[in-house]
Amino acid sequence: MGGKIVKIPVHQTSGDVLTVEAKSSMTIRKFKEKLIRLRWDDELAPSLTSAKVFVDDQEVNDGNTVMHAVTQDTKVLVVFTCRVTELAREHIDAVGRHSLKRAVIPNSVTSIEESAFNGCSSLISVTIPDSVTSIGQYAFAWCSSLMSVTIPDSVTSIGNYAFDGCSSLTSVTIPDSVTSIGKSAFSACSSLTSVTIPDSVTSIEKNAFGRCTSLASVTIPESVTSIDGYAFHGCKSLTSVTIPKSVISIGDFAFHGCPAL
Repeated sequence: MGGKIVKIPVHQTSGDVLTVEAKSSMTIRKFKEKLIRLRWDDELAPSLTSAKVFVDDQEVNDGNTVMHAVTQDTKVLVVFTCRVTELAREHIDAVGRHSLKRAVIPNSVTSIEESAFNGCSSLISVTIPDSVTSIGQYAFAWCSSLMSVTIPDSVTSIGNYAFDGCSSLTSVTIPDSVTSIGKSAFSACSSLTSVTIPDSVTSIEKNAFGRCTSLASVTIPESVTSIDGYAFHGCKSLTSVTIPKSVISIGDFAFHGCPAL
């Protein structure tokens, strides 16, 4: 019996349900018995509680391997039910990092681990539930298609390089719960036009908003006491910045390469 192993990309999650789908046309070789083998990586096994496979909107089986007759352009939907508390890189790798377009992170997740979505270049939007308390370093780095993100009030820390290189990111909401914004957390977000730093933050770390070339204005709250080196360097569109009296130290080259100031 012939078959082809197909890796189905993840498109959306909702609540505790991780939905993995390939609705676009798939070119399928015509084997003698016209069968295709659907299989997903074992990396999901520790958190996988169930899985269902639908072919042309009809459920065909439960389990991690399904043999089913198909034709060209068959629509395949695989629904994983997962319960994870720490969303890690291997969860995204298991279902196709570069095909991910939209993600609603399950509300069982309390932390987004290091590099979880790093390099998801097709990711347009992500919904982070209020169960999440921390966003690890490089968590969304180089998600070059990501246009907006809302960080919930539950998050207290944004790791180093968390959103580095998100060149399509135009807006970001940082809640008052955040006490630390890591080094280079939003660096090279070249489409980011404005940002409001909450009054819970006490320091702006090195290169936090460096090379945000579209950033025109920034409001720094009175809670901030230090602005580290290169914090806003290369923000060539920055025309206005308000620095409160509470700031007692500004690092080297903090506003270097900001000719409009």
